[in-house]
Amino acid sequence: MSIAIALKTVAAGAFATLLCTACAVWMPAQVGQTLDQVRAQRGAPSVTSVNPDGSTRWVYASAPFGQVAYAITASNGKVTGVAQVLTSEEFARVRIGEDDRNSILARFGPPANTFRLTLTPREVWSYRMKQDDVFPILMHVQFDPQGVVRELVVGPDPLADPGEFLKN
Repeated sequence: MSIAIALKTVAAGAFATLLCTACAVWMPAQVGQTLDQVRAQRGAPSVTSVNPDGSTRWVYASAPFGQVAYAITASNGKVTGVAQVLTSEEFARVRIGEDDRNSILARFGPPANTFRLTLTPREVWSYRMKQDDVFPILMHVQFDPQGVVRELVVGPDPLADPGEFLKN
């Protein structure tokens, strides 16, 4: 093996390790921190809301290109929970016919993009995520004209393999 190939291999491995490490350690908060500490370290959250039990919920989203969004739950100004919310399990909790734009925004943060369907009067919010932590997809949340969730549709993420979408 030539020295150039060996150096390229080492550099590629180091870069991949750095990327994986960055993904693995990025957390917007730790349980026990104050919300003031979180804001000082991470800046303003993408979305803030109040849960039915009175606790605070902040969402730090990586949209439009990221596949993660972390929700921070806090009571009395202290973080009590941190969770990655762009997951198959979390989308399975969406209540068709009950959840609306506000509850979806509070749960997942801002979408990667939005568009309107013309044949059926629906607004669609698309979230980038990894289905089962592996497959890059877009989760499309469809709202009726009143803003109520009517359907969830999984589709491929064209950013994951743009060549597939340019073939036809």
